[in-house]
Amino acid sequence: MIEALSRVEAAPLRAAGATRVRDWLARSLEALSREAHVRGQPEASRVSTEAPLDTRHAPLDPSTLGSLLSPEVLRDAIETSCEVRGELAAAQAQLAGRAPVGRVGLVLPGNVETAIVRPLVWALLARDAVAIRVSSRHAGIAPRLHAQLLAHDAELSRAVAVLRTAREDHDALRALSRWADRLHVWGSDATVAELARLTDRELMAHGTGLSLALVTREAAARADRLDDALARLALDVARYDQRGCLSPQVCLVEEGGAIEPSRWARGLHTALEALGPRFPRGAITPEERAAERLHRDAALAIGAELWVGADHAVSLERGAIRRCPTVRNLAVHVMSRAEIVGLAARLGPQLKSVGVLDDADVAPVSAWLGTRAHVVPFGRMQTPSLLAPADGAPPWHGLVA
Repeated sequence: MIEALSRVEAAPLRAAGATRVRDWLARSLEALSREAHVRGQPEASRVSTEAPLDTRHAPLDPSTLGSLLSPEVLRDAIETSCEVRGELAAAQAQLAGRAPVGRVGLVLPGNVETAIVRPLVWALLARDAVAIRVSSRHAGIAPRLHAQLLAHDAELSRAVAVLRTAREDHDALRALSRWADRLHVWGSDATVAELARLTDRELMAHGTGLSLALVTREAAARADRLDDALARLALDVARYDQRGCLSPQVCLVEEGGAIEPSRWARGLHTALEALGPRFPRGAITPEERAAERLHRDAALAIGAELWVGADHAVSLERGAIRRCPTVRNLAVHVMSRAEIVGLAARLGPQLKSVGVLDDADVAPVSAWLGTRAHVVPFGRMQTPSLLAPADGAPPWHGLVA
């Protein structure tokens, strides 16, 4: 690992013009997206005129990435993450006059396969040298993205290294910590605390987070769009099988609106059921299976309404909010505006995103929640813009001096 770190060199990247860097990233992301799309299609459906793929990689198969996601969900995750390439010029403009940190270490989580895209793109636009530490068992797409970067500009790619190590390899983390001027760590609060004990360096921690879906009173005026909104929220729930911090963990229906909570919950169940065949849930762990069973049994025990599908469940509950066990299990709660504001305040920086019915709700909800959480319409909770804030801070935070 120390040898790999010694080869990382950002000088060519810092000497390159803005257009060259932007085009390098855009071509690499486009190639990764095309690879995911084409390799996920049946052979007979492929278009013969498509550009050749990088044959060094196996066909898109979640198991090759250590992923539990289905091929359909994994392909969507890769394609939507790569869509940020259209925002590269705007991102470069926001970095004007900002100096690179120098050497940046990125320690990735194991539950969101595409988490590397945004921080890596920002770090390279900032002209940092980057070392990415991934799990040897669950590497995500970092090695494939690195391969595309290398294929599209080998000289600039000297600024990036991907280090595959076992989680138990504490010496590797210490070496990365000594090398990096800034070390970013994603994962649960427990994981971040565990890694912090291994180094005397300050970490840029991206810890435990959750997100909420919110149906406001004002949304009632647009109830004619209900089916579309439910379909978009179902997609937010299904992406990454609800494991990411941008996945909605609970849906709040503000009391006093014309959208009846039971109708909303039942409609969400129907939307998830319709989505299932073309966007199937992937494998789940024994621990997740047990948590799912316990959550559903508890819903019945407390008298909640419960709708169960082949790979999801939606409950309508009253009383204390229970965090759902992910893997497409969502509770709907009815709350007053004051209670919703209070909940957001208690969650503080742990609240990462709030999904709302449509664009008309974004500004007012942002204002009355008074939170750093990113407020977006349903369907975009899991696919943030490259320019969107992260953890309540500018997306380049910790990647420029």
